[in-house]
Amino acid sequence: MKKVLVGIDRDGETVVTVTMDGAKVEFSSRDRRFTELHLKPMKLRCRKLAGGIVADGFRIVRPGDAEYSEAVIDTLEEMGLDVAG
Repeated sequence: MKKVLVGIDRDGETVVTVTMDGAKVEFSSRDRRFTELHLKPMKLRCRKLAGGIVADGFRIVRPGDAEYSEAVIDTLEEMGLDVAG
């Protein structure tokens, strides 16, 4: 199933479009820092319960992994974008 996300900057402009079709992910942007994300591992936010303490952190997710789309969203948000789609 094809899914399209857009990354919106603080001025409300779309700066990157991400098309996901199964394990295939494409980045479309005029900004090189977004197009260079193509086929790169992404950081996924995760929480773990360790000894009664909730620890927030990240783990690396690679293209083709089941949670890759969530990691793409997390990475774009870490870059200061709002993600819609």
